[in-house]
Amino acid sequence: MVTFKKKSLFEKPITLGEKLKNAREKEHLSLERVVKNIGIKKKYLKSLEDNNLKGLPGGLYAKKFIKQYSKYLNLDQDEIDKHIEKLLNHTDSHNNYFSHKKLSKKRFLVFPKIVRTILIITVVLACLLYLGFYFNNLISPPQLKIISPQPNQIINKGFVDIKGETDPETEVYINGSTVLIDDNSYFEKKINLKKGLNKIIIEAKQRYSRTNTKTRQIKFE
Repeated sequence: MVTFKKKSLFEKPITLGEKLKNAREKEHLSLERVVKNIGIKKKYLKSLEDNNLKGLPGGLYAKKFIKQYSKYLNLDQDEIDKHIEKLLNHTDSHNNYFSHKKLSKKRFLVFPKIVRTILIITVVLACLLYLGFYFNNLISPPQLKIISPQPNQIINKGFVDIKGETDPETEVYINGSTVLIDDNSYFEKKINLKKGLNKIIIEAKQRYSRTNTKTRQIKFE
């Protein structure tokens, strides 16, 4: 005679957590053993078995942990997918533990602060670079080009014409004496020579700049 087991119409369906826990206990596996085998932390395995999705990390990790744990226990993946689908249907958009990304309000508020800090640092660095460039230009010596005479010349007359070019707003000195420059920043001055070797020093300097110095040695025979 065939006997039938009575089943209550109001019997509570087994949950995903209970299914996982029952399968583990059936294999006589401890949570510690499972941790060693699949690498999921014990607290997450416990949260799965207790149906405590809030105890799982946000994003896709919850779904990944369920799939990984259930495969390890050799559970039917079609049934597991159905359980996951039920969980999806019972969670709203504000409490969806399987969403691709979850940002807490605190993290969301911190993000603009990071952007603001980066912008401030960028502006400060740009200002420092500009000031450094401006200061370097300010103290850099002006250009000084000596057109004539050429270095180490030997001449047989008692004077030499010093000709050259420099930058605008530059003061030019030849052997310590001021030389005027024209609108094209050109200068020229006649220097009397003495017999023998003559050393001529040409200097160009702006208000805050370093001095650019050129030297010419002229021998008068």
